[in-house]
Amino acid sequence: MKRIFFWLFAIVWCMPFAPVAAQSVLKEKMPPTIMKYLVDMSPEYATMVKTINAARLTETFEGPGPMTVFAPRNRAFDILPAGTVDNWLKPEMMDSLQKVLTYHTVAGNWPLSDLQQKIKEAGGEFFLPTIGAPGKLSFVMENGKVMVKDQRGFKTILETPVAEQNGLVYSLDKLLLR
Repeated sequence: MKRIFFWLFAIVWCMPFAPVAAQSVLKEKMPPTIMKYLVDMSPEYATMVKTINAARLTETFEGPGPMTVFAPRNRAFDILPAGTVDNWLKPEMMDSLQKVLTYHTVAGNWPLSDLQQKIKEAGGEFFLPTIGAPGKLSFVMENGKVMVKDQRGFKTILETPVAEQNGLVYSLDKLLLR
């Protein structure tokens, strides 16, 4: 009887730790996706990850791709008017938040060399449609650097992207807006 009590106690005592151990093993075995990169690079992308989760777009950023994401760092969200991010995180704002996040994503792998070539072929400005609601991003060259430009005219230099299994991630310090 003591032996049965001991094993029951041992099983019940260890049960809370089993999910933690399983999550660790699963995280290590997850393929290197864009979502995993953003999570692993937290806290730099903590707000991006929080908004992706709130917009229920996790599967998109873990999907097979390929896709190119222009990922805003925390400071990009920090410069928005006070309360903007909190407002986007409300369930009733999910559609708006999805539009913002998918505006930062285009289909395909777009390394800098390909963007440079397409800009030259297009005569100085190349456009790519975003994966969400109708939108497009513009790419131009300035001082030998590739820049992404949103529909409001904001431009930022693109640095070398991080390559993941399902696409590329460029880091941005400002949000791209329509």
